[in-house]
Amino acid sequence: MTITHSAGAPPFLTVEEAQAHFDSRAALYNDRNVEAILDGLEDDAEIHYGDLPVMHGKKAFEPVLRKRLESFTCYHLQKTVRLVQGNVVLTELDIQWAGEASQGQPRRTRAFEILTFRGKKLAKWELVSSPRPPNLP
Repeated sequence: MTITHSAGAPPFLTVEEAQAHFDSRAALYNDRNVEAILDGLEDDAEIHYGDLPVMHGKKAFEPVLRKRLESFTCYHLQKTVRLVQGNVVLTELDIQWAGEASQGQPRRTRAFEILTFRGKKLAKWELVSSPRPPNLP
């Protein structure tokens, strides 16, 4: 893994500061506020979103995000900051959801993100997730 450090000041000085930021970001997903979510991305952000092809720029990501959030009948995201290193943050996600992809059945997914910031906006977003089998807690 390559970690790129910015020449400027890091966006977060402590895990606690980063956690406060990500608590507010998770709330945007829970509210399905697409515009505010996209505001957190640089215009030229590089987005590796699960197993989808890499997207370049928030305009490329917007229709994917809209379709995904619109497909949920319920959605709850919690992000936990695991590491802050310069302008790179590692988060763990706990996602509880139901919708089109789950035939309406409640599901839970665990995911990790490697987030590279330019200032307080995401320049690179790498997300990998694994759904929990429905027969497990």
